[in-house]
Amino acid sequence: MTKNDRLKFCLKWIEKLNGQYSDLDNDRAEAIRFCNGDPTIVEVVKGRSQVVTTDMQDAIDIAKPDILENIAV
Repeated sequence: MTKNDRLKFCLKWIEKLNGQYSDLDNDRAEAIRFCNGDPTIVEVVKGRSQVVTTDMQDAIDIAKPDILENIAV
């Protein structure tokens, strides 16, 4: 395999992996926005409340030490 062939092979796989993980990155960013109670997640619909809460983040923060302790032990 020549140097050019190896380079093409690597670039092909980099492109393939970026395509697969870009969806994952987008989904993760959206999940974090919901988890943190980002006000931008509330669509502006007439008559709909624009209040967001951080209940999800609070529950995660409470559970995280116990989960980490079970994993680390």
